[in-house]
Amino acid sequence: MNVPNNVIQPLGLSQIDGQIALIYKSKRRNHKLAIALGGEKLVEQPGSPLLVSSSGGHINEDDVRNLVLAELAGEQYISYSVKVGANWQWRIARNTPDWDLSLWETLPSNLSVTQGLLVSDSSHDSQALAVYVQSDILLISKSKDLSKWSDGKSICTLPYRAQLLAAVEHPLGIAVVYAHQTKRGRTYRANIHTVIIDREELNILDQRKNICEIELTGPIADNLLGAELQDKSLNIFSSDKKNRIQKFNVPFNIFRKKDSDEVSTVYVPHRPELVEVLPQQEPMAQPSTNVKVLMFGWELPPHHKGGLGIATYGLAKALLDHGAIVNMILPREKALDDDSISVRFAGVEDIKIQYIDSPVQPYISAEAYEAIKSGKTMGFAKDLYAEVLRYAELAVESSQDIDFDVIHTHDWLTLKSGVEVKKASGKPLIAHIHSTSRDMAGGGELDMRIWEIEHEGLQHADKIIAVSKHTKNTLVELHGLDPDRIEVVYNGIDCHSYPDRKFASHGKLEPMNFNHNAYKMVLFFGRLTRHKGPEQFLNMAEQVLKLRPHTHFVYGGTGDQERRLIERAAEMGISSNIHFAGWVSGKDLTRLYRSADLYILPSVSEPFGITPMEALINGTPVMVSNQSGISEVLASALKVDFWDVDNMTQKTIAALDYPWLHKQLAEEGLAEVRRLTWRKAASNTLDVYHEMLSGSRT
Repeated sequence: MNVPNNVIQPLGLSQIDGQIALIYKSKRRNHKLAIALGGEKLVEQPGSPLLVSSSGGHINEDDVRNLVLAELAGEQYISYSVKVGANWQWRIARNTPDWDLSLWETLPSNLSVTQGLLVSDSSHDSQALAVYVQSDILLISKSKDLSKWSDGKSICTLPYRAQLLAAVEHPLGIAVVYAHQTKRGRTYRANIHTVIIDREELNILDQRKNICEIELTGPIADNLLGAELQDKSLNIFSSDKKNRIQKFNVPFNIFRKKDSDEVSTVYVPHRPELVEVLPQQEPMAQPSTNVKVLMFGWELPPHHKGGLGIATYGLAKALLDHGAIVNMILPREKALDDDSISVRFAGVEDIKIQYIDSPVQPYISAEAYEAIKSGKTMGFAKDLYAEVLRYAELAVESSQDIDFDVIHTHDWLTLKSGVEVKKASGKPLIAHIHSTSRDMAGGGELDMRIWEIEHEGLQHADKIIAVSKHTKNTLVELHGLDPDRIEVVYNGIDCHSYPDRKFASHGKLEPMNFNHNAYKMVLFFGRLTRHKGPEQFLNMAEQVLKLRPHTHFVYGGTGDQERRLIERAAEMGISSNIHFAGWVSGKDLTRLYRSADLYILPSVSEPFGITPMEALINGTPVMVSNQSGISEVLASALKVDFWDVDNMTQKTIAALDYPWLHKQLAEEGLAEVRRLTWRKAASNTLDVYHEMLSGSRT
């Protein structure tokens, strides 16, 4: 079987009318969904099979999974699960020019249906069967015209979080293939099961459990694509870390016993044979080894006061691993020691850093800015806006002797610099947005100076990178941008940079002593500003303490809300249980994470959020707001709306009271975080570079 060579990421594979149907991200379609059909050779189908909502808006392919193509009454349908808020719902779409998604309403109407498959019933004209899962029960419904479905008939109980792989017609009935996940150490495995169902009475004819076990590179929801049932074999398809398709073959035959109505199966329980890996690995494209990047930032570890410096450093370092050449220009505080900085970055020899004499910082207030530049002999401009303009002028001068292909800026303070360098050099500009002007306002009034700089920079940018779909949607709404100009590249984390990260064997590091042996500790770490939700955290703490008085709550970080929080805690009468640790880093931060029983990110608006990943690496389960970008990639985190203090309270108490829940959240969260690497983020960023460069050369 050959697949198109433009496959970026396979998303679903199914069997339809004797053919294989592969749904995938296509290079030729700007990373959008495409379908390939065929037997030994899969050919990309014409048309534009992009999933769109009934209101006309595109559904991001990262929000869909379990994509399966089905043919019913001569028409093609896509069956898929889509993320709606924090939950998954099963839907189908008809093959029309815009893949009309309004048809999903004709499915069995139960919001707990998270996944399902469509299969035709050739024994009845135009009859379709819906095979779906509800509360770990496999059910089947019938329909004549997809407008009305019979009540679901319960078939059997599936293992917890089982995934449907295939439902196909067979001479003896309907064959359903499903899998459930097991894990040994760091290795994920999928146990494969089958059930044969009579198409008339919908009774089980034969059921086989644990036919085989397949080793995967990640959770089954992300890696198992589907199954194909042939005459005497079962083929299971998965994807590996390089987004190649793996085909596993299992000898398997279904037959009816002679002179009997009894159906039986013959199979050989064994480790399935990996028979194909498609497409075959190709050499890395030459441009990826020599892209020269001029990157504008304003902080790098250890001289950072937020997640942006960590993100800038992690991405730049990973770009180097992919063969890119990175030149970085940073502003510099007068108080910083240049020699110490150069020594600190000496281990990253290939990142060439150049400093501009400017006091610009990512989280500077107007008052702090005036204090920094108060010396008249320093010659700084009179306000922050003017200083950003001055920074841009110096950036043009500093970049004149640097050879580069692309300009990469991080957030609003460097956007003006990128625009000016683009004008001077004619090179393409990428605006990497980690936080918008709306995020910084935290629900309050926008600072129009920031908005204007942000808006101008985004209009000049050739491509925009957003750290989450949340951020992308904000940019579209806030600046009227075309969504196709914005690519989502999630942040990553370097697990290996955290010592003793195997928390299960190390336990907590020097737990804090709150004078009670039965204490529980809940942690907030981040800037104490409105949009981070520190006030919601305090309101939740007040409610928890009414029920669990030995719980302690720790704020790590500083910000303009700190004094107000201290005063409110005193007014509530809970000061003895509320602790303010100030800004912490390094070993002190590790100690905080490992001392905590739960980490909470209750942000009002959070473009991404690296701190929950840091908490999980240190063995602490997390709760995040649905208004955060990190909620899009952490399926195992507890999730709440930032305003729902009651729900936050209930979930906090549950995480503190039930050790099994604490353990499950921590272990599954750690497994998810290990897949969110900077190397993956850099690879996606390089794709943006190459697409932009190829467009600028045509």
